[in-house]
Amino acid sequence: MVKEDTPTVPSDPSDPSKVSVAAARLGPLLAGIRDRLRQAVDSAKSLADDEGVPFFLSADNIATAVLHLQDIGLPYDAKRLGAEYQQCRHWAGQQMLALLELGVDQPPDGMTEEEYRDFLTELFGPFPVNTLDDVRTMLAGAAVHLLQHVEELISTVGALFPTDGPTANEGKGGDPGRLTPEAQGILFVQGQIKATGKVPTKTAIAKALEVDRRTLNNWSAFKVAYEKLRSETRRQPARGSKSKDGTLEAWRESGK
Repeated sequence: MVKEDTPTVPSDPSDPSKVSVAAARLGPLLAGIRDRLRQAVDSAKSLADDEGVPFFLSADNIATAVLHLQDIGLPYDAKRLGAEYQQCRHWAGQQMLALLELGVDQPPDGMTEEEYRDFLTELFGPFPVNTLDDVRTMLAGAAVHLLQHVEELISTVGALFPTDGPTANEGKGGDPGRLTPEAQGILFVQGQIKATGKVPTKTAIAKALEVDRRTLNNWSAFKVAYEKLRSETRRQPARGSKSKDGTLEAWRESGK
């Protein structure tokens, strides 16, 4: 039997100080996004015939949340959040076009209705063929889907990075910047994938973290992240493999 090399936990897993700051900022940021989405979803339940779903979500807040999720080792949740927001944004734009067509919305000062319609069409896509009611239903459904994910993320981030002290970036024992073992486990797996292209076994993870292997099964956020990382890694081309056009495939990393 070949003895498995046991990688050690990096002393600086994705820069702990950066991870700590990202985790501290994510809590209130996601809470604000959640509150906005709740307002939209609740309002959608009792709209007049000529009203639209009030979807007012900052693209900057979503972009910041996506970056922070990547920083703390949840890249696929980050990708999913961005995609779900774009779906909501699409239907919000279609709703604006439908309201303009019905004469409910008026173009801004200095812009004709035709110019405004062309502007919205260029920004959000072709004019909707569905009714306002259909578009509102699609927007409300997309908002509910995004809200469920945001609430799930709030729970996950809270479990991975609990705060015991008066400041938001304190970890267990009041040690600023310290990550929970569960968070270290996720970052360790991500680091090993980047370094070797392979997902480490749970035995290797447990040894690196100096915990019992069975402990990993008690970490709900870790189990979800581990399965996502393993599934995504299977879909990546092997290093040095050739694509259909004959070129060598490099490991897919952001910025490369």
